[in-house]
Amino acid sequence: MVSMAKNEAVAAEEARERFEEAVQIQAVEGNPFAAEDHTLFAEFEREGLSDDEQRARIIAEAKRVARPLAAE
Repeated sequence: MVSMAKNEAVAAEEARERFEEAVQIQAVEGNPFAAEDHTLFAEFEREGLSDDEQRARIIAEAKRVARPLAAE
């Protein structure tokens, strides 16, 4: 059981690192995360959503609320 918990902790840390990297990349590309983006991903983490579930939620939200595209 300890090994399983350790694996989950490592996976969670790796996911956090990937998220932080994505946030930095978005900022470099001129499309920084807004406060609502951080809130949304914090909610995903609390709910323990899989990547596919997160993607589906993001797509549904994008279809529901049209936001202006970032300038290139």
